[in-house]
Amino acid sequence: EGTWLKLVPRESAFDAQNAAESIDSDIIQRHLFAGVLGITDPRAKELTFVGGNRDAAYLREQVDAGHHELAVTLAPVTIEQFIEVCRQNRIMPPKSTWFQPKIRSGLVMALLD
Repeated sequence: EGTWLKLVPRESAFDAQNAAESIDSDIIQRHLFAGVLGITDPRAKELTFVGGNRDAAYLREQVDAGHHELAVTLAPVTIEQFIEVCRQNRIMPPKSTWFQPKIRSGLVMALLD
């Protein structure tokens, strides 16, 4: 109970030239969830996403109470990582972004004269 581990990926765990593959959530998805736990879909029901507005204490409480077996915290994506993913014309990995306040769905456009 209460054990935390810090995982640091080997350089061979991702392609440093691929900005999307070097984001923590992609590394965790490919190597821990898919590689170790066999969960290949990041949207699988076995995974619960907790937004960036929750702290490590909340995650610990969830695991200690038996609601979940494992909690993983990730470093936030930096603006430099985000820009590089865009520059490479790649797609951000699932669950790699957390923005608040949330932008409303859709887009409102107005003609300005």
